[in-house]
Amino acid sequence: MNDECYKRYKNRLSIDCLYSIRKDKNYYFLISGSTSEKYTVTIKDKKYIVCSCPDYKNNSKNMETVCKHCIYVLTEVLKMFPIEHAFWKRRYFTKDEYSEIKKSYKINKIKAS
Repeated sequence: MNDECYKRYKNRLSIDCLYSIRKDKNYYFLISGSTSEKYTVTIKDKKYIVCSCPDYKNNSKNMETVCKHCIYVLTEVLKMFPIEHAFWKRRYFTKDEYSEIKKSYKINKIKAS
């Protein structure tokens, strides 16, 4: 995990997952941001994780990182990928990792109350 990603990792607990759903082989998570905004984190195409937040849109490619919302979904909701994991450097899922996401989602699924 690079320094930019680690900064976001440290801030991941100031947010919450409000709802999640799997549809057409994609996973969608509605996340409440630290400023009361809501963002959608999507695991799509069996390979990538993306977020609708400004940090992801503006910084993910240039800084080679993902936003805290993506980190939160992977580490806290799905309970995957410790900070030493290779995913944080490449930022895409292997076939085996995607299979693990599917299993973890079934176990840790969040529904609106």
